[in-house]
Amino acid sequence: MVGKLEGLIVKFSKFDTIHLSLTLVSILPLGYWVFLQLDQDLWWDELISLREYALASLETNLTVNPIMNNHIFSNLLINLYTRLIGNREFYDLIGNPTILRGFQLLISISTILYCFKLYYKFVDQRSSFLAIALLISCIPFLNFSLQLRGYSLSMMLLVSVVYHTYSYKKYAKARDLAFVLIAVFAALFTLASNIYVLVSFYLVFFFFELGEVKMKSGTGWYRASLKLLSKRQYLYLIFTLTGSAAISFIAYLPTLDDLLNNRFVDNQPDDTLFVLKTRLVDVSIYLFSKRWLLLPFLLAAPYLVLSSKSVKNLRLLVTLSASIMLPFVLAVLHGTSPYERTFVVIAPIFSLVMAMVIYNTISHSKLSKKSETLTYSGLIIYLSLWAMVEIKANDQILVNNSRHGIKEQNIYRNFYHASNFNPNQISERLKILGADNTRTILVNEIDRVSLGYYLIKNEIKSSSPIATEPYITVRGDKQYDNRLLVQKVEDKHSEMSFTNFVYNQNESHVYNNHELMVFMESDNIQKDHLFMLTTDVKPLTESKIITSFYHIQLKDRTGFVHIYELVEKD
Repeated sequence: MVGKLEGLIVKFSKFDTIHLSLTLVSILPLGYWVFLQLDQDLWWDELISLREYALASLETNLTVNPIMNNHIFSNLLINLYTRLIGNREFYDLIGNPTILRGFQLLISISTILYCFKLYYKFVDQRSSFLAIALLISCIPFLNFSLQLRGYSLSMMLLVSVVYHTYSYKKYAKARDLAFVLIAVFAALFTLASNIYVLVSFYLVFFFFELGEVKMKSGTGWYRASLKLLSKRQYLYLIFTLTGSAAISFIAYLPTLDDLLNNRFVDNQPDDTLFVLKTRLVDVSIYLFSKRWLLLPFLLAAPYLVLSSKSVKNLRLLVTLSASIMLPFVLAVLHGTSPYERTFVVIAPIFSLVMAMVIYNTISHSKLSKKSETLTYSGLIIYLSLWAMVEIKANDQILVNNSRHGIKEQNIYRNFYHASNFNPNQISERLKILGADNTRTILVNEIDRVSLGYYLIKNEIKSSSPIATEPYITVRGDKQYDNRLLVQKVEDKHSEMSFTNFVYNQNESHVYNNHELMVFMESDNIQKDHLFMLTTDVKPLTESKIITSFYHIQLKDRTGFVHIYELVEKD
């Protein structure tokens, strides 16, 4: 223990005050993001994931995945964590999101540390703060750093696979091999789509190793392959990867049919090259995150590198670059059309590649040591300040979107990160207004599931949704039965692809891919009023409410919704 501590002190002693200061400056955007988002209310996917899997029994957590929204290993960790802290009460946890987001923060910090260690050990010690700064100033990384889904865990696992693979290659320690075994399995059992990145990385890794053996031995590819396999170190690595794949396959057996036949696999794009033409372009732009000052370094890199005829760690740079590009190619070959967030897991690798390119550019520019330090200092300060400015700018856009009923969701901006996305506060405000004595109807709201659960948390009965074009039909000639009647309305031309939830006395009934029209009996409603929530920025008019029994008036403006009161007509 003392030896490890001494080693750590020696490592940090190599950093002077400037480098330590730059490292601290580079983490400022993460601190700012945590300050804004650590207690942010949970959104749709997080709530479903938490309630249906992470807070379910271990058996359900591990063996149920009907629509492939159970990021199994990630939910397993949350399941065990909530058992450890002794709090598995759903409504208590969603009312205190810091408890769960704090756990995700630890995972994201681990990702940052792995990036730092990989760069420090295999690229350059003095500029290792650059890897931290580029990752933390990557907006998609921040967006998913606190989310209760499997993406942040996948980032950590994938970059740890890269680190321990190269560490094993260099030191041949069994400990690294064990980490590879666990990390590859965990990555696959968190998100099966992580196989795109893993296959890409190991294809190029072994290609280089095989090429080196071929070049040294002067033989063909076949004999070189046999020679590589004769090396015990590589044979152990291959056995380890095979073992990880086998364990993952066994773990997925209870949900294998869902894994092989689901809407993501079946969703084949009309354009075969859609993933390359659209997903690759969009994800690359989002990962670059408008950090325009980096462009001169990136554009100058090819010239400086080619003119110098030497690139430090060229093999690592090419391998990581391929791990960014090839997943998109594999998705094309697979014939699927993954969402953008499927590829957000490459954010740490993308940041490492950018750090290596910038490092090589600066190294080959023949700057003096002082000028080099000033260049790095300027870059780090720029990246940190820009990231915080962009976080604020994105929030302003999202707040403005919510006021116009616009629901933006991609890896760069998400509606649920808006500062006015506060369904818990809205529900508490409704309770103050007296909504707990009647029923609240959700119309055209941003996130019906999130708002629905928070209304239940505050003991407010709610019903959702009221079709695509909101309207209410009140019929007073039916028998009183103390419930809201729901009639399913099929729409073959509807482009809705989400699941609609209707909350009826704290119970949920799920209808997929169709609209719902709600009929309310006059005896079913409080005689004085009921409440309606909508994200429409324009005042809701009588023309949108088909009723002869109630008139409507704006009651309050809270968060991302208008609160209307429907008052019985005289």
